[in-house]
Amino acid sequence: LKRLMAQYQDTEPTVAQMEELKVLVADELTKYASSMLLDPEYGLPATKALDKEAGLLLAYEKTGYDTSSTKRLPDCLDVWSAKRIKEQGADAVKFLLYYDVDSSDELNQQKQAYIERVGSECVAE
Repeated sequence: LKRLMAQYQDTEPTVAQMEELKVLVADELTKYASSMLLDPEYGLPATKALDKEAGLLLAYEKTGYDTSSTKRLPDCLDVWSAKRIKEQGADAVKFLLYYDVDSSDELNQQKQAYIERVGSECVAE
C-alpha cells in the first residue's frame, strides 16, 4: 500500500494517510461485502468504519512477504495473538502460509506445527 500510494504523491505516505485510506475503503465497500480483511498495523481505525453486517478478518502475519527464499516461513506480528485479534472484534484470524509439497519434510513439519499453534490459539478463544 505504501509503495502504491507513493506513486501518486511527492513524499512517502504517512501512517495517518494509510489509515485514512483504509477507513475510506471500509466505509464505502463493506456495504456490499460479506467481510473485510485488514491488518492490525494500519487497519485498526478502519474496523470502526465497517458496515454492521460485514465480518472482519485481521491478519496475524507481518506485512510484506520475503520472496528471496522458497522456504518462506511465516512471521507473526510480535505483539498480536488470536486473543488480541478477537478483542479487536475480528470474526477470523488470517495468516499466509506458503506450502509446497515438494519442500523438505523438515520444513513442511515446521509449517504444519505453525498451523497447529494458530489453530490451538483460535480454539482457546
